Amino acid sequence: MNKLVKELRSSIIEFQETLSNLPKDKVFFGDTKNCPVTNTFAEGMHIREIKIPKGIFAIGKIHLHQHVSFLLKGKMIMVDEENGRQIIEAPITVISKPGIKRAVYAIEDCVFTNVFSNPSNETNIDKLEKNNVVNTYEEYNLQLENKQLIKEKL
Repeated sequence: MNKLVKELRSSIIEFQETLSNLPKDKVFFGDTKNCPVTNTFAEGMHIREIKIPKGIFAIGKIHLHQHVSFLLKGKMIMVDEENGRQIIEAPITVISKPGIKRAVYAIEDCVFTNVFSNPSNETNIDKLEKNNVVNTYEEYNLQLENKQLIKEKL
C-alpha cells in the first residue's frame, strides 16, 4: 500500500473519530432510522439503497468486494482513499474497489445505491453484511489473509 493511501485511510479514521463528538442527529455510522436503508434482491444481486438527508455526515464501512454504486439523487462531498475529496452530483456511477471506506457529507438530500454480487441469493441482511463489509482495516487485512490461505490450500 502506498503512502498516500495510508494517509487518506488515516484521515478518514481520524475524521470518523472527530465526527463521533458531533451531535448524534448530524452524524451516522451504519444503518439508522435517520438514513433509511432499503434492501432489494434480484437474481444474483443485492441492491442496498440509503437515503441521506441534507446536512448529514455519514461514514461507511470497509467494502470487501468490488461493486457498483449510484448516486441517484442529490449532491455530496465524498472522501475515500482512491479519489481523495470530490464533490459528486446525481446521476453518477461509482465503481467501488475492495478496501474502500467512504466519508460523505450530503450537500442536498441524497439517494445512494450499492449493487453487490449475491451468487447464493442470500436474503439475510446480517449474513450479507458479513460477506460484504467490515468495520476496521484490521478486519479487512485479516479477511485478505484468510482468502490467501484458502487459495494456497486449493
